[in-house]
Amino acid sequence: MRPVRIRAQGFGAFRDPIDLDLTGVDFFALVGPTGAGKSTVIDAICFALYGSIPRYADNRAVAPAISLGALEARVGLHFLVDDAEYVITRVVQRGAKGGASTRESRLERILPGGGTESLAASAKEVNGAVARLLGLPFEHFTKCVVLPQGEFAEFLHAKPAERQDLVARLLNLGLYDRVGQRARQLAEETRVRVAHEDRRLATLAHASPDAIAAAEARVAEIDALREAIATRRPDDDRLAREIHDHERAATTAREMVATLAEIAVPDDVRRAHDVLAAATTRARAAADAVTRTEAAAEAARAAADSQPEPALLETALAARGELAEVAESLRVAADELAAADAERRARADGLAAADAALAAADAAYELARQVHLPHELAAKLVVGEPCPVCEQTVSALPRLEAVEELDAARRALDEAKHASSSARNAHAAADKRLGADRTRVEQLQVRHEALSARAAEFADVDLEALLAEARAVKAALAAALEEERSAHAHERAARAEVDALERELHGARQRLGQQRDALVSAGLTPPAPSTDVLADWEALDGWAAEERPRQEAAAATATAAARRAQEDRRAGVAALHDRARAFAIAGRDLGGLAEATAAAAAGAQRDVDDLTRDHAEATLLAASVAAAREEQIVAEELGRRLTARGFERWLVEEALDTLVTDATRTLRQLSAGAYSLAVDPDSADLLVIDHLNADEARSVRTLSGGETFQASLALALALSEQLADLAADGAARLESIFLDEGFGSLDPDTLETVASTIETLGHDGRMVGIVTHVRELAERVPVRFEVRKVGTSSTVERVDA
Repeated sequence: MRPVRIRAQGFGAFRDPIDLDLTGVDFFALVGPTGAGKSTVIDAICFALYGSIPRYADNRAVAPAISLGALEARVGLHFLVDDAEYVITRVVQRGAKGGASTRESRLERILPGGGTESLAASAKEVNGAVARLLGLPFEHFTKCVVLPQGEFAEFLHAKPAERQDLVARLLNLGLYDRVGQRARQLAEETRVRVAHEDRRLATLAHASPDAIAAAEARVAEIDALREAIATRRPDDDRLAREIHDHERAATTAREMVATLAEIAVPDDVRRAHDVLAAATTRARAAADAVTRTEAAAEAARAAADSQPEPALLETALAARGELAEVAESLRVAADELAAADAERRARADGLAAADAALAAADAAYELARQVHLPHELAAKLVVGEPCPVCEQTVSALPRLEAVEELDAARRALDEAKHASSSARNAHAAADKRLGADRTRVEQLQVRHEALSARAAEFADVDLEALLAEARAVKAALAAALEEERSAHAHERAARAEVDALERELHGARQRLGQQRDALVSAGLTPPAPSTDVLADWEALDGWAAEERPRQEAAAATATAAARRAQEDRRAGVAALHDRARAFAIAGRDLGGLAEATAAAAAGAQRDVDDLTRDHAEATLLAASVAAAREEQIVAEELGRRLTARGFERWLVEEALDTLVTDATRTLRQLSAGAYSLAVDPDSADLLVIDHLNADEARSVRTLSGGETFQASLALALALSEQLADLAADGAARLESIFLDEGFGSLDPDTLETVASTIETLGHDGRMVGIVTHVRELAERVPVRFEVRKVGTSSTVERVDA
């Protein structure tokens, strides 16, 4: 696994977005002051891959990864595995109650064409896919690829049992226990399978070579019978066709006899033929009556057209009688109009006199009121209210004496007003009556003029005599038209009767044609048709009586021929039926016998095939039983041996020896040959061999801080190198290692050795990243990423040496 690009936002120290491009970088250092966020870059790699951060005690804790004040943390990692490119993205969102949850997790492969292929789309799926892709779980990854701060010495100072447990997990020794269990299970399954296959062999005992030979002989005999049937088949088919042809001829002749027996002259043909002549005569008479009545109706119509319309005469006669009545009404209305006009003029004079009297009474009252004004003002005073003249508050009302002159003037004014109103109403009523009388006179004048004009058309004519003559002519026309309608009705009825009879005879001719057509189609020659349908039916009836005996004879001849062919056919297949009965084969005729024989042949062949298959299965099964018994013995032995604890202990010791041997090579380089590592054969604890002190062996816990760092680094590098070989499932090619440790505790000489060792790692094609604030070490690294605290976030900036 080799990182290419790291992106983060809201993650730990990196509240603001960072984009760390590692393209083409083999050896780099993350430098900066303590707390700036150097280790957070390594945390981002682990979190992107596994969703966990090694520095946290709980691998499930994700809330602390969110920057203070941020709502979510987003991390993206672009990395390579064996030249294949992948992108992984994780987003953690803060919850309302202080916790956090993973909102997005996805793993994608970048395709050569530039597109992407989704490999996982949930946190659980991504974790499993990464573990399978790298071949490392989170715990192994943080011990072999990412070496977190403060955990270098964990493996070095671990108790022997804890160290052995770690190696056992790396070796997945539980696999061997599962192998032993599986071996014992396989032994039991094999024993059960052998017993089952032995029972199956017993059921296949019938499939012997002799049984197969007998079945094959039966197939050969049935095949010979099939060949004989096939040889006979052409003659049988020929006789079957002859039988079919003779039977069909006999059936046709018998059907023709029945058809000829049914031919007879229909009764309705005779009746329609006799009635048609009389109906035709009646139709001609009805047509003549129509001609006569049409002529009479035309003459009556001409006479009626020469006379005035009776309605017009009736209107003129009525107008002549009404004219005198209207003239009298007009005279009376004119007198009433003159009287109304005279009354209106009288009422107008009375209204003028009443209005003049009203004006005089009003003037007299106004004069009296002016004379007696104080009296009138005193009458309007109210105790407690101001006087309208002096504005003093009225304390008591004055005593007033009645003024007779003012009261008389007021009474006279009221009487004049009443007289004026009555005169005005009388004048309005007279005016309205005059308008009504004038309208009536005008209407009667218009009516009188209209009646006079209508009566003037027949001024010198005897209207009553002319009206009687016109009504007589009109009645004569109606009688002529009714006679014409009746004649037409009789003609239509007669014509309909003739048409019905002709249709009936036409239907009879069609039935006759159908009879003739059917006889012609059967190869017979009935009499040719003529124009007389009754004569044609009688001719066909006589011919049918003559033809029927000939058809009866033909039916008898065909039936005898079919019977002879049937006997010949039955005799030809009797021997084949006898041969078939020996094999329990039966068929109604040769075709059925052939089908039954084919089915029997197929069944016999299936018997051969079944016996052959069962014999082959028995042979293979016998060999399988022998092989299974051998597998059972091996599985039982393997299961017995893998129960021993010595096998697991031997594997752990071998793995520790390999790790210690590789770590010793690195430690000797780091310590300038002063120290080696070894395993105590008694306690299984780690020892350091002090070559500067007569190869004294002592506990690794006696090393100084710098020496402990050297030994821990040597073990970590060895563990990283050997993990792919030690892990039972195998690991992907580890193309990167990240060291996050306190290099500041090293003296200058040791620091120089450590730096040289790390530089060597950076030149073997593996990416090496270190986290340090030691400037001397950082300056030896070709690419540095400066991590600085800026405000509430941190930044990362690349600096090339």
